[in-house]
Amino acid sequence: MYVRELHAITTAVHKWHHFLLGHTFVIMIDHRSLKELMSQVIQTPEQQRYLAKLLGYDYTIQYKPGLTNMVADVLSRVPAPPSLMLLSVPHNLFMEQLQQ
Repeated sequence: MYVRELHAITTAVHKWHHFLLGHTFVIMIDHRSLKELMSQVIQTPEQQRYLAKLLGYDYTIQYKPGLTNMVADVLSRVPAPPSLMLLSVPHNLFMEQLQQ
């Protein structure tokens, strides 16, 4: 869960980097352990890669509990689209079977 949240933050910052570089911005999260992101001990190389992507930005992280952070809860609970099962048959084989 921690790495997913970190991935979401870095993806959003990368997507909007042209607006964020040179400006102070606030990252609001509902994951308490990420609040102290820059003062934590980095435990895995994956975490190190994500934190390296955030270097150079001027941001603060604010923890907002899930009950008061309705937008985050709604976005994280979007139902997955139904999966479709398709069968494809090569056109030539299908036409041969129709002719028989």
